[in-house]
Amino acid sequence: MKLNNKWYPITFFSSLVLSTITVFMVLNNKPGISLLLLLVLITTFAHMIIGIYEVNNSKKINSSQKLMWTLGFLFLNSITGIIYLFHGRKKY
Repeated sequence: MKLNNKWYPITFFSSLVLSTITVFMVLNNKPGISLLLLLVLITTFAHMIIGIYEVNNSKKINSSQKLMWTLGFLFLNSITGIIYLFHGRKKY
């Protein structure tokens, strides 16, 4: 299955924006936090899965780099997401 190249940036930025909004709502004790938190979890999980899928289906990345990117997405999600979005996707 081939994913459209636009899905990774959309899910990454959605996760980032929703996370920021949720933090401000928590700090100001606003209602509706649980719904936003659910949306943050869904978009974060989607951007992780799409990133891992793109990396593991790339023909230009060797197996050790695929392992590095996959572990990065699983354990350092935001940092890996930024690096992959601005550097890794162009290179691979």
